Amino acid sequence: MDKIFKYPAVQYIPLRLYESQKGGNPFNLSKPRIVIENVHNNSYYKKFSSLMNYISKEEFLNVKLYNGEVKFIKYRSHEVFMVGKPSDGRYHFFKVTKKYFYKDNLIFTFYNQVTGEKMARRRYELLI
Repeated sequence: MDKIFKYPAVQYIPLRLYESQKGGNPFNLSKPRIVIENVHNNSYYKKFSSLMNYISKEEFLNVKLYNGEVKFIKYRSHEVFMVGKPSDGRYHFFKVTKKYFYKDNLIFTFYNQVTGEKMARRRYELLI
């Protein structure tokens, strides 16, 4: 774990995975892939963009991980550390709260729990 978490444990915010779902991967991908979506990123909210001002920081982000399974997730500065295991032909979908994010530009990184290797990365600009 020292390879993944280089700072003292108190500097990381543990995040809870909400509405976690796992299953067979419908896509033929060769390596893990991360997709991040704002829960309110749909046509209704795009049409009425003034409503974005009323969305609180306690809303959620949808996280989709293909070819992997997240065991736990932590946050520090710009990086969201998703630690787990690669799992070919599987997916792991879940939500995380945005209320702890104190930076606008985030990097979601999936790490192999055993080797500490970075398996996938995705940049995401948080709309606050």
